[in-house]
Amino acid sequence: MAAIDTPIKSLLEGFKDRVAPLQPSVVVIAAGFELRHLATCPEWDRGNICKHFLATLEGMVQATWELGALPVVGAPYPHAGFGEEQAKLLWQTRDALLQWGVPVLDWLDPLSAPGRSGTW
Repeated sequence: MAAIDTPIKSLLEGFKDRVAPLQPSVVVIAAGFELRHLATCPEWDRGNICKHFLATLEGMVQATWELGALPVVGAPYPHAGFGEEQAKLLWQTRDALLQWGVPVLDWLDPLSAPGRSGTW
């Protein structure tokens, strides 16, 4: 469903039109590409990016429930350009997802370099 470099908001806007006709019983939502901007955005914008990502992803989870399907969320993944602050936000974002009460494909731990660096 996701196209490369498609903003996550546009995925939400067309979500029901694209997914509902398929009548899925499970929908895997794995769209962490917006978080890649944490590596290059101004420091003051990093928290907003994470909040926007979570809010949009939450909308996709809600839309999945409305379709009668089980949402499964893919956790954020590491990025080679992350520093200490970006890594902290990445882990906080992952921790927020784990509180939603839906299955989470948590690949942040297995893919991260040692020390919770947030890098590969």
